[in-house]
Amino acid sequence: MKKKNILAALAAAVAVIIICFVLFRRESSGQEIVVALPTAEPVESEPAQSPAGESFADITPDTVQAAIAALSRPESYSRTVTVNYCYDGGESSTGLYSWVDGDRARIRVQLETDSENILITGSTLYIWYDSIPAQVYSGPVSNSLEADQWLRCLSYEDLLELPETDIFTASYELYNGESCIYVEYDSGELDYTNCVYISTVTGLLMAAETYDATGLIYSMSSGTVSLSTPDEGMFIPPSLA
Repeated sequence: MKKKNILAALAAAVAVIIICFVLFRRESSGQEIVVALPTAEPVESEPAQSPAGESFADITPDTVQAAIAALSRPESYSRTVTVNYCYDGGESSTGLYSWVDGDRARIRVQLETDSENILITGSTLYIWYDSIPAQVYSGPVSNSLEADQWLRCLSYEDLLELPETDIFTASYELYNGESCIYVEYDSGELDYTNCVYISTVTGLLMAAETYDATGLIYSMSSGTVSLSTPDEGMFIPPSLA
């Protein structure tokens, strides 16, 4: 009798392993758009720690705006960003490179057979393509957040203008091992809900998601940020080189 019980237990364990394996293969067989750029890993669900080891888990919707206002972005940096748009029947994914030095920003958008270059230097905007570098569009910069818009990122500074009632959740979280402020809030546009992760180290948006009534419609994730000063040539359009 004892031997039969042992055999039954072993058979049950093997069955569980087989079921888990089948489910894993089923979930991993779905197709997805692959971009050859660094993408963010899943968020770790533990509160961030300060350099002194002190927990930041007590941040609330009442205090998060002051915490964000105290952040500052580095003067110079570079990184990669992946942006996804979800729609009925599928999704699209775009990889972008970004270089920033002071009030200058260069963004390179990877297209299927070409690359689009956006350069913002002070009050001037330049746009050109690798395939026809001699044709450069130039025009005025419309606002101080134009670089974020060309990078297809949410401008989390809008959070500072929101009433506290529009902020649903706020906490400190680890995103890819980096201490971030996590905020879930009403965007005020078409009843969208935004979820953002803002680095407490660099003040940069590391990840974001936007939801409407049907579900996820937009997501953004940042690769590792380099704080080295980009090469000067990155901020010279072909027409002036």
